[in-house]
Amino acid sequence: MGTGARRHEVDSQLKGESLIFIFSTPRSGSTLLQRLLATNEEIHTDVESWFLLHPIYATRQAGISAEYGHYGARQALIHYLSGFEEGQDAFYDAVRRYACCLYNTALHNTGKKYFLDKSPPYTRVIKEIGVLFPEAKFVILTRNPLANLYSVLTTWTKGKWEKLYWSRYDLLEGPADLVDGRAALNGNCIEVSYENLVDNPCFQLNRIADYLGLERSGFSLRYDVPDRPKTTNARLFVGDPDNIENYTSVTSEARDKWLALADRSQTLHYAYEYMDALGSELVNKLGYSKEALTAQLDERARNRSVQVASALVPWDLAMTPEDERSRSDRLRLRRLVFQQDYGRVRGFLKYLRQFGFEIVKSALMDGKKATENPTDIDS
Repeated sequence: MGTGARRHEVDSQLKGESLIFIFSTPRSGSTLLQRLLATNEEIHTDVESWFLLHPIYATRQAGISAEYGHYGARQALIHYLSGFEEGQDAFYDAVRRYACCLYNTALHNTGKKYFLDKSPPYTRVIKEIGVLFPEAKFVILTRNPLANLYSVLTTWTKGKWEKLYWSRYDLLEGPADLVDGRAALNGNCIEVSYENLVDNPCFQLNRIADYLGLERSGFSLRYDVPDRPKTTNARLFVGDPDNIENYTSVTSEARDKWLALADRSQTLHYAYEYMDALGSELVNKLGYSKEALTAQLDERARNRSVQVASALVPWDLAMTPEDERSRSDRLRLRRLVFQQDYGRVRGFLKYLRQFGFEIVKSALMDGKKATENPTDIDS
């Protein structure tokens, strides 16, 4: 291979010619899509990498904290880059080479042509990845937002409503970032919905194959489950350790499970609040209808005589980070959780026995605060 050919190959690699990215919010079926695409002999993939987050966030003003102090580090980096004629482009070029080194290392011993990166946190940095790798291929995967919520509640939260805020970004900001990122790619992507994928997987795989420039016959509807260690740390990164391991082919079994949100007052409340938080415009941009989804919930709730009750953990409280909750909010949350677990009366008595001292202390402190700040009473 001549010098010119080698240079062209290196330049193509740096522009992302051998890279495929799946962009989606968590719990959208990205692990399923990843494994389907990995049935092609030219595509190699692995666990979620996440490594592009660190360098991309190095130039962002917010969204990252570090022991060394991110603000000062960012200021120093920006100042350093100002001395280059290329400015921030020089930094992006360095990030591009760093990433390609890691991707090519993964490809080195496989003999395969493409590396598929499926890292849901990359919804935060779609625009930057598009700039870094303009010749990469991008697959945008969407899913009914209420199905995402149901999946979060049943796989991560599992009835511990006080922990729902852990998924705050994934539920509230991720969908908007996905829509904005799709726009930033300016048409250099293919869009696939989870519902269409499980309803007609062959057709959707053919669409993706055509977009990638690969033979349709190179993909299979049956996939292998990677043989990885089942350690706690490893399972954090397999994408869907609770369900995907049970299947080796596409199934629409989970497509409409989200309707079970209407079977309990608590989850029905969250479903309504979540739809209001996203708003009709954003839901429409994701390819769904807030009104249609809400109507389906209404019908299911009526058929099961389920209504939104009063003794529920409020959406706003569940989505508030623990360190931002007031003392009274924390006590209220504990009371509501106890009452849900043990019933209104029994739960309240258990709550009093366990937190009685803290309740009295909180009441005394609130009373003292009201005395010191009488205007608070008027408000």
